Amino acid sequence: MKCTSLFLRKKFLFFLFFFVAMQCYAENSFARLLAGYLSQNLELKTVILDYKSKVLDFSSAKIENGISFSLSTGSVTFSPEENSSSITFSPSASLKIPGANNSCFSVTMPFTLKNSDLTLEKGSAVFSVDLFSGKKQQTEITLKKSEREVLELKRKIRTASLDAEKQFLKTLQQLFNDALSIHTKNNDLYEDSLELKVLETQGYSKTSAKYMQAYMKVQSDMREIEENQRSFIRETALFAKHCNISLKENATFQEALNFLPKDFSFEEPLDIQQFNRESYSKIEEAYWEQQLGKMERLADKNITVSAEAEYKFNSASTKQDDAGGKINLEWGGLSFGSGIYFPTGISLLPSSSSSSSSKKTYMEFSLSLDPSQWLLQNNKNKQKELTVSKEEINLLSSQNDYETTILEKITLASDIKWSKKSYEEELQLYSTLENDMKNWFSEGLVTKSDWQDALNKKNKAQIQILTNALDSLIFNNEIKSLFIDDSAENKGVF
Repeated sequence: MKCTSLFLRKKFLFFLFFFVAMQCYAENSFARLLAGYLSQNLELKTVILDYKSKVLDFSSAKIENGISFSLSTGSVTFSPEENSSSITFSPSASLKIPGANNSCFSVTMPFTLKNSDLTLEKGSAVFSVDLFSGKKQQTEITLKKSEREVLELKRKIRTASLDAEKQFLKTLQQLFNDALSIHTKNNDLYEDSLELKVLETQGYSKTSAKYMQAYMKVQSDMREIEENQRSFIRETALFAKHCNISLKENATFQEALNFLPKDFSFEEPLDIQQFNRESYSKIEEAYWEQQLGKMERLADKNITVSAEAEYKFNSASTKQDDAGGKINLEWGGLSFGSGIYFPTGISLLPSSSSSSSSKKTYMEFSLSLDPSQWLLQNNKNKQKELTVSKEEINLLSSQNDYETTILEKITLASDIKWSKKSYEEELQLYSTLENDMKNWFSEGLVTKSDWQDALNKKNKAQIQILTNALDSLIFNNEIKSLFIDDSAENKGVF
């Protein structure tokens, strides 16, 4: 019974130890540290807030450039007199539909209320529409620009996330490289210690210059190793803080090294040629600017023609209601308007005028000329030609940049693969050597320092495998950053 109880207790302790060990491993896993690092990245948080703000701006732009309806009381004037009083007010209403050729319907009613009599003078109901203009296209451009800003900030979230991840990978890689330099210095210490032992064997006095020189070299190696280890522990503690985790207080070099995640593996470098050329961010941006420029130039028309249909209540010209319309033309510095109106012979609303009404048809004209606008338009046309050339150059430059990047990344991918093979061969070689030295040490054929040197070289080779794996992760991160990704699964994530 006691044996069974002891067995169960040992089994419970084993599983408890295993659980705690797994929890520690999970807390220091690559994925957990990366998630903590990203959660602490202020730049990424700022970009997400900018994106949310821009979504609201886009919503406002759609409201401002969409159908709008407004009502106004106008100015209300109260005039008290000795035996009577009067109130004048001019309510108005307007309905604008920019998408329907900049259509607008507006009504203005200047009423006067005096001694309970309501009258109206010079009221109007006007419907206007553009027959030939670029205002509809300009509205579309405004909305497209706002929508583009939202899209670019959404892409920027992805880019900021990749940049933060790359920062994490590079920091981790730098820590492993620092550990590598410490292992390399341990090798130097081993070789320098051997030289010192050789001098001792040869009978050199400890006070001799040659012995003192070798001795100081060993001491310098030990001091440098200590300094590098302290620096490594400090940098690892900072890295842990950025990952929202704390490194053990007064941690040793080995504990700090064990803190770093090692549960990541080599990823095959991405084939940059498999990515769509048009999704190369610089090409896509240059192409967008070129297409936007074309739209803006088409919308910037030199000639604008609009028409108005108007109904005048109690017109000042005929003292009754008139109906008619206008044609307005703008061409460079020339503005011309012409309209014709017909008396209706009726007054739908009461008027204060006692004079007789006119039944004659009448016309209205307006003309203005600004010669400087013709000169400015000439410069404007030349500026458009220069802009077209710049857009073509920018697109060509982005395409050349793509070709250069392709060659660079293909070579770099090949180097990473070659390094992987080389480091694996080196690890296999040093693993075999370390195993042999361990056996020989147990047989008394080599010293402990000889075995530890082989172990140190094996550990160094293992770290080189990890840094090579980080090289591949960083490489793939950079490839992803070069191309846009507006796939469905990335839409509406934030």
